[in-house]
Amino acid sequence: MEVQKENSNLKKQNLNNCILTGFSLSIAKFFGKVVLLLMLSSFARAQTSTLSLKDAVTGKAVPFATVCFEDVLSGKQSCEISDEKGTVTSLAAGKYLLSVSCLGYQIHTDTLLLTPNLIINLEPSYFALDQVVVTGTIKPRMADNSIYKINVYNRNEIKNKAAGNLTELVSKEPNIQISRNGVLGSSMSINGLSGEHIKILINGVPVAGRQNGIIDLNHLNLNNVDHIETIEGPMSVIYGSNAMAGTINIITREFLAEKYVASVQANYESVGIYRLNGNAAFRKNNHSFSLNLARNFSSGFGLNDTSRYKIWKPTLQYDAGFNYAYQNNKSRLSIKTQYLNEELHDNDSLRSEFLYEEALDKYYYTHRLNSTAEYQVNFNKTLSLQVTGGHSFYQRKKITYLNDLVNLVKTRLNDPDEQDTTTIGLISQRSIVAFNPVKSIETQAGYDITYESGNGKRIQGEQNIGDYALFFTTILKPFNNLDIQPGLRLIHNSKYEAPVVYSLNTKWNIADFRFRFSYGKGFRTPTLKELYLEFVDGWAHNVFGNENLKAETAQNLNFNAGYAKTFTSSSVEFELGIFYNKMKNKIDFLYDANDPTWAQYFNIDFGNYINKGINAQIQYKFHPWLTLKIGTATLGNSKLDNLSTFTYSTNFSSSVLYTNAKYGFGVNLFYKYNDDYRIYNGETNVEGEIVEINESYIDGYHDMDFIINYSILHSTLNISSGIKNIFNNTLIYSSGSGAVHGGSGNSTPVGWGRTFFVQLSYNFRKY
Repeated sequence: MEVQKENSNLKKQNLNNCILTGFSLSIAKFFGKVVLLLMLSSFARAQTSTLSLKDAVTGKAVPFATVCFEDVLSGKQSCEISDEKGTVTSLAAGKYLLSVSCLGYQIHTDTLLLTPNLIINLEPSYFALDQVVVTGTIKPRMADNSIYKINVYNRNEIKNKAAGNLTELVSKEPNIQISRNGVLGSSMSINGLSGEHIKILINGVPVAGRQNGIIDLNHLNLNNVDHIETIEGPMSVIYGSNAMAGTINIITREFLAEKYVASVQANYESVGIYRLNGNAAFRKNNHSFSLNLARNFSSGFGLNDTSRYKIWKPTLQYDAGFNYAYQNNKSRLSIKTQYLNEELHDNDSLRSEFLYEEALDKYYYTHRLNSTAEYQVNFNKTLSLQVTGGHSFYQRKKITYLNDLVNLVKTRLNDPDEQDTTTIGLISQRSIVAFNPVKSIETQAGYDITYESGNGKRIQGEQNIGDYALFFTTILKPFNNLDIQPGLRLIHNSKYEAPVVYSLNTKWNIADFRFRFSYGKGFRTPTLKELYLEFVDGWAHNVFGNENLKAETAQNLNFNAGYAKTFTSSSVEFELGIFYNKMKNKIDFLYDANDPTWAQYFNIDFGNYINKGINAQIQYKFHPWLTLKIGTATLGNSKLDNLSTFTYSTNFSSSVLYTNAKYGFGVNLFYKYNDDYRIYNGETNVEGEIVEINESYIDGYHDMDFIINYSILHSTLNISSGIKNIFNNTLIYSSGSGAVHGGSGNSTPVGWGRTFFVQLSYNFRKY
């Protein structure tokens, strides 16, 4: 069975590839018509043509490729999908402008005569540089052509890692550190910066609702995700506040290629995790509709199976979404909505004060709704418009019950301090006009409106904050291999005076080398929770906002060098990245050394906070069998007790992917060493002022997953199985941390131990 069959669920991306090649087809048409019209008399249009697509290295068929035709005589355009044998038979023989695209292969364009039996050999794309990206770009383009270094996680990578949510997908990346908490969920840091410094988008719209500054990554399920695009470094000119460390854009599926789709997936993990999800979609002409549903259950995990108290809390999630998309040659409309309902139980341990017969149990009910409407239109080859509107809703209720374990009756407590509801709503709207007057200049100008409101006891009633901005960028191409992009953003914030934000990005290609350099200024206002939060539950989390917070400003330098070389049946790729951030008034929260359950937001206003680092990655591919990848990242952050000195940590990761196309199975191994990292505790006086800062650290640890994938029935049925967390990580020693992250004693939870899993998925498609 062919490797490419495993990528059939990504044909929508291949359709987008055809749109990108439309400009080059139009140029080819101008010259091609002159020659080809002289040959039209020789056409035999009544004859049906069979086009066969082959791998240029292995000679095997390439199924599910997107083939776009433009009739030279009539100008009529159409797109077809190659079948399982790599053939297309629906067009009459004749002269066409042709574009062929398929994930894992270079785009093939040509002007030719479709004879009854024509074979086209596609060259493998070893570096996945033909992935279409949209984050931060003026228009959709190939990843290699983006002036930003964009990492893409597609459906194939999600399958290889058997990832159910964003935590599982990115946890083995060397420059990403995952932090876990039983109640607040999982969060990430990118290049040493976390929380509010990471912009998380769903279909280009910001996600609202953070606990202690973080979006719980376990809420971002992947059952309906097409791919995820990440950009490291500040993107403040394009995306405004919260985009200093990096930007993550989660793009959901649209099923524009298939007429009908039905799929179901079931997953079991031995720690007590059960997942079930399904998708259904159909397309009528240029319209497509899809529906996705999911149920995720976790029974929780504790070191003592007989204890009611769990480090990882029992959780039940329901996830549902609906997508509508319309696309023609000039315009595209999509409407998407996703809803999450989660119930989390934080069960109390048995206590003597209740004679071991009753317990105070806290139930957390979370609702998330993210909706997006996007319209794009290309007026002509030089002018286009994109309008995006979105709404993100978040609500979290905490209800405390006195649970009678003898009579099996639970009573809601009357104490108002034990009950709470927090609601956050965010409305955003942005419009961008892109103008490409000549080949050497691309420009975009737009406005961005974000309005966030919140209500609840924890944020002291009803609060709101608005951010309104105009932005402008242009790409100058003085030479074919050099791009220069300056950018400017003018901001009005309802609570803070905002500076002018600017950036300069460059990309230079020399033979097999790619160099990217960027300089940018960032600006971030405090969020409603950082300003007004009063999160007191009397147990392990007492976090307070600070109405006197100042806005952050930052300056960033980023350099990336890449080298890619292709041989007959193999390739090698090397990347080196260096970054440097200098932040003024960085917002953080500091735990009390005497009471590790207590923390408050504050500004680091006694000097500039420096964040710097270097990362490197090398990848080798032997087509189509083997992929080897090794990466490392060294991060340095200013010590809060002395900003001119630094603490360093070095992470290491590697992966081995073996694919057997003949028998349809793959074997994957993912490994990462997470180095120890620092946290800080503060001594405060009776007025709550910080008088001393103490450093603590969390030990490093090894992590590894082993996964086997097997596909049968032409990739209709897929089976995955394996072992996660092979090194059986649960609690990691943390010196002096006082269990600030939810462990017990001097420990921090990082996992629920070694687990075994099996995953079955069935996919039906009709084209």
